[in-house]
Amino acid sequence: MLVITTLGRLQRRSVTTARRVAAQVAAAWYTTVARFGRRPVTDAAESIVVSLTSHGDRLGTVHLTIESIARGSTRPGRLVLWLDPDQDQDTLPEPVRRLVDRGLEIRNSEWDIGPHNKYLPAVSEPELPEVPLVTADDDLFYPRRWLELLVRASSETPDLVVAHRVRELLLDDEGQLAPYHRWPLARGTGAAVTRFPTGCSGALYPVDVQLHLRALGRSFASCCPQADDLWLHHETVRSGSCARQVRARARTFLEVPGTQAQALNHDNTGKNANDDQARATYSQLVLELLRAGRTGTPGLRP
Repeated sequence: MLVITTLGRLQRRSVTTARRVAAQVAAAWYTTVARFGRRPVTDAAESIVVSLTSHGDRLGTVHLTIESIARGSTRPGRLVLWLDPDQDQDTLPEPVRRLVDRGLEIRNSEWDIGPHNKYLPAVSEPELPEVPLVTADDDLFYPRRWLELLVRASSETPDLVVAHRVRELLLDDEGQLAPYHRWPLARGTGAAVTRFPTGCSGALYPVDVQLHLRALGRSFASCCPQADDLWLHHETVRSGSCARQVRARARTFLEVPGTQAQALNHDNTGKNANDDQARATYSQLVLELLRAGRTGTPGLRP
């Protein structure tokens, strides 16, 4: 048993080291692309919108994430970076500002709402949402077929949220939420109300879910201000939809070097903040739907 445990630890260390080296290579490559690249980051032939947010030190590296999206086999019709309300765009790093000439939209959000800025300003624009919205994080390298596979999965199940990385939400013996750290990564591509997308690897939201989120506005502020994944799952179920995974296994993509000191997951999982915010977020109505394996009524409102 000791030998098996030791071999397992060595294997995990080897994988971690390999991923770290791969991320450093990717960072060097995309730094070069950012300096000399001229290819548009968007494709006018596509309608899909990709939205992400960034702030603080991450603004110094977010261009690497954007470059990885722009090198994809499918590029979005719009690629929008949302900033905090008081962020001066003139002080952004040059690699970020240079991307505007290649099609990136940089917008200041109306609200200081942390991770919720990746989707709420996008669904709250004056024009009602008409196309799917894909959310991305600002600290990962996205592989070449990242967006292509999300779009393909959505075409198969257009009314569902689709994501590259999904957990299986668990309930305890009393029908209450089990601790977040016990929710395993999902296996398979089947849809269910207990399928919980983790937005870091990217998720696609259909129009009806966007309209639901638009109507709710900042209702999350009192329950999960720093846990957008919890709110998005809760309201996806309430809206009458649910989620599925793109492929049978969850995907965890390479992290941009030097970005994890600011990562939200350190607080949300390491200090059990996800559990606190989950208890404040999940209503008895949604818990009943999860127990029964049913979604809410489309168009449901508070």
